[in-house]
Amino acid sequence: MQAFYQTADVLFPEVVSQEPKAAAAQVVAFSDEHPWQNLVPKIEEGYFYSLALFRELHTFIERADPNVFLAAKLSGFPGTSKTSGVLQYFARTNRPILSLNGTPSTEAEQLIGKNTLRGGEIVWTDGVLAMAMRLGLPLLINEWNVIPEEQRVGLNEVLDGRPLMIVDTGEVLPPQPGFRIFLTENPYIPGMFGSRAPDDPSTNERSYKISCNYPPKEVEVEIVASKLQPLVASTGADPSFIRETADKMVTVAEKVRAMYMGSSIDAKALEITMSTRTISRWACAFVMWAGHEKGIHKALARTLTEGVKSTAGRAIHEMVASEFGETFGEGDE
Repeated sequence: MQAFYQTADVLFPEVVSQEPKAAAAQVVAFSDEHPWQNLVPKIEEGYFYSLALFRELHTFIERADPNVFLAAKLSGFPGTSKTSGVLQYFARTNRPILSLNGTPSTEAEQLIGKNTLRGGEIVWTDGVLAMAMRLGLPLLINEWNVIPEEQRVGLNEVLDGRPLMIVDTGEVLPPQPGFRIFLTENPYIPGMFGSRAPDDPSTNERSYKISCNYPPKEVEVEIVASKLQPLVASTGADPSFIRETADKMVTVAEKVRAMYMGSSIDAKALEITMSTRTISRWACAFVMWAGHEKGIHKALARTLTEGVKSTAGRAIHEMVASEFGETFGEGDE
């Protein structure tokens, strides 16, 4: 793979629009059609990097010494670009990355590997962690704090950059250059997020910490407005309507976040929140329901509130009614 330096103004123009000084930031990119092209994430059209997230990822990926910081842990509420931020960085730089979604039933064999029977012979098959170490590829592990604690603590040596001992084969597998680990997690809050649990202190201290937050309102409004653009062609909507609608949608999201259990101790706190991703989907659904009575409510129901507790769903629709002036009643979903 041929690596070369590219500047942020070419690969991350939206970051430069937020901070012109970022234009000269050096980013390592790979040439087209390298052997691991099938492991390069797909570029997400319209994805918008906040300046804060780009700075965090750029600093770790391009500047951190892997002998000191091999792993980065990205923490934040749902939809704060923990996963997409990492994947889109690698997509835009045409670099490969392996990934695994953690679950409460994640076992060592999924990470390290197992013996399998092939053609009458027992053959060792690498798990995703061993594969990444062997090939010198970065690895993204989502939902890190859902994985059983014994599995997480068992990786402390690897997080320190030491070789992986594969007990079943006796192999001592050293990490090859290029191997890095990205861990993502929703914050541990007692009574929320099901089986999530905090890291053991011995594991927690071994990662570079990145806190992920929702973008500034003006950035979210731009993102949502871009999703509403088809309304110009389908309904003849003017730019001021697009902007006003996007602003109201983001305002509703801010109200929901303020009442979210992870942020509020109010007895009426909501068990769901609204991420940038959710607002964007709401906007896309609204385009589909444009022209229908109570279309703003119908779009939200199909994006978020259908299937959640009735009290939480109704509370969110009341916030929508307050912003948009469209009342919400039985059957308006």
